[in-house]
Amino acid sequence: MGVTVEMYRSRIGSYNNFMQAKKSKSQLTSQFWNQILIMFYLSVFYLPCLKNLVTKIEKNNEVCMWYAQMVYYHVFLPLLLRLSNDVEENPGPRNINEIVDRTYTVHADCHQGNALMFGSNAGKQCVAMSLCSIVYNEIKSVNIWDTIMNQILDYGNNLYGMITRSISKDFLLLTDVPEFVDIEDDTFCLEYSESFSGALFMYVNNDPYVTLEHAFNEIFFTSSYKSCLLTIGMNTVAIFMPFPDVFKIFDSHSRDLHGMPYASGYAVLTSVEEVENVVEYFHLISNSCHLNLGIPFEIKGFNCSIRNELSNKNSTESLQFACFERGSSISKQHNTNMMASIQEKKRVQRKNESSEQREKRWAKARDYKKINEDLKKKSEKLKIKRQNESIEKKKTRLAKQRDYQRALRQNESPEQREKRLAKARSYRKLVKETKGLDANMPVSKNNRYHNIGENIEQLIRNFHNSVCTGPLYICTCCDQLWYKHSVCPADRIRLVNPDIAKYLQNIKKCR
Repeated sequence: MGVTVEMYRSRIGSYNNFMQAKKSKSQLTSQFWNQILIMFYLSVFYLPCLKNLVTKIEKNNEVCMWYAQMVYYHVFLPLLLRLSNDVEENPGPRNINEIVDRTYTVHADCHQGNALMFGSNAGKQCVAMSLCSIVYNEIKSVNIWDTIMNQILDYGNNLYGMITRSISKDFLLLTDVPEFVDIEDDTFCLEYSESFSGALFMYVNNDPYVTLEHAFNEIFFTSSYKSCLLTIGMNTVAIFMPFPDVFKIFDSHSRDLHGMPYASGYAVLTSVEEVENVVEYFHLISNSCHLNLGIPFEIKGFNCSIRNELSNKNSTESLQFACFERGSSISKQHNTNMMASIQEKKRVQRKNESSEQREKRWAKARDYKKINEDLKKKSEKLKIKRQNESIEKKKTRLAKQRDYQRALRQNESPEQREKRLAKARSYRKLVKETKGLDANMPVSKNNRYHNIGENIEQLIRNFHNSVCTGPLYICTCCDQLWYKHSVCPADRIRLVNPDIAKYLQNIKKCR
């Protein structure tokens, strides 16, 4: 049986369609898996990396924007404002009003160049007057000077006359300063440092010359001197440091209340804070005087101490003077007359003494100073030894002293005992008279200010001596600052109550 032509042709066409469909199906299957593979790659590898990269770029853009804003607000705008307001970093030299406060300035009624007051000595006594100001600081603190400035000028003029007659020179140098000065019946001993010199406008040390600021630091802070004499060119002034970084400048030349040169001025005492301001102060003065930049200066530190024992008076006069000072029972008018006669006699003796007698007196004074320094060194060594000794050693030493005194009193005779008691009574009487109390009146709180009217100056002097150093002592319990008269050594408390040591710190003073 055969197949017709139509069937054959139809079968051939169907097979072709089948083959085309099969081919198309295989192509579609391969493309599908390719797309699946591409989508997997994109979703697993490409898209996360792209996201991290975009995130980092955004963060970097934010950081750059923040930095740009910070620079804009903190650098660019301030600079723009300064340029727009014409603000300069260096406004120029400082004004004297910024350095010296005129409300703290004290002045005399004249200055050293007053010819009516000082005659032929006028204009040449700045060294002597500055030296007298240093000495007067021991009599009355520089912080409370008022009318004493006129007395300083007067005594300085007299001292200048004495020195110039002895050395035959009109203009004095710092090397011509004496070691001892007599003022108001008291002898003062002067101790001075080595000399520092340099140029006023020198800003770097050039051995052996130093800057003015370096010289101030060496004298006041390194060597711990209380005052100094400074010579700039031909002018000499005295500088004090009563408190840390507070300076008082005594200038006997004609100055205004700011310390600047002034034709109709006075001798002034100005107050300046900090060393840098003191240096700037002298720079301003030199600029106002049109001095050259290479003007030299010389400076010496000074310590002054009173030596009443060096006064030239006999033992009777010394005894009488001491009785007057301690409030004896002699009438006040008689005391005044006797003191005036003693002082006048002493002035005559000093005025009429020869150069040999003066040299002998000064030699005795130097010997006394040497002996006093040796005793002071020994006492300092003993004090250091006592401070470093332990509590056990101190108890042992005090116990030995008590045993020794007890043995002496047990073995003393009735005459010796009577002498000892009489001596104790006289000492207590002397203490009461020194405090201005009645010798027969026991000391108590009710009569501790008896006869206060007769000793008001002494009480004021004692008060100034008590508070002159300020509250510098630290309490070992409350850790607060107190004055010297308000504290006592903590060792006393430790001796009385050893258990209290755990509450005390290692500080020397305790309230």
